[in-house]
Amino acid sequence: QLADVAMDWLDHQDYAISHRYAITGNLHHLKVEEAHGMVLLQQPSPTGSDRYHTRNGYRSRRATTAYYFSAFDGLLSMRYWQV
Repeated sequence: QLADVAMDWLDHQDYAISHRYAITGNLHHLKVEEAHGMVLLQQPSPTGSDRYHTRNGYRSRRATTAYYFSAFDGLLSMRYWQV
């Protein structure tokens, strides 16, 4: 739904946009997907597992990401670090 909401908002703005990205975070794993013309980048959490996750059998690694964007070419590079 994030892509739908963002694309609707962008369609009503007076911006000339050739690349559309949404970066969300702290969701315990890395995920990249495209939806409705927008690239969704879900960042991992640098905090790792907590008591809730351990008790419920979820495993997550502490990690973070860095993104390198170009105004002309969009996303050029992505770096993933486990901390």
